[in-house]
Amino acid sequence: MKHILVVPVRRHGKAFGLRLKFKTSMHPFGRLGFRNGDILLSVNGHSMNEAASNPALGYARMGSAPMRFLVERAGRVCSVVVDLR
Repeated sequence: MKHILVVPVRRHGKAFGLRLKFKTSMHPFGRLGFRNGDILLSVNGHSMNEAASNPALGYARMGSAPMRFLVERAGRVCSVVVDLR
């Protein structure tokens, strides 16, 4: 994606999640509830561990609405719900 970088995160040698890095300060993902540096842990109950090794898997799971994400933000886990309907 042009304005966001999705970076696999590993902890203890294992895939952990996907970190969001916005390339602009006013990124559309921010309006959806995400923050720069959030680590995606799961979407709709599906772990992002696999997707950290193969990002295409994570994108494929992001097609249903509403989407419920678990993210790690500043060391704490929280949820972000995105409804594009």
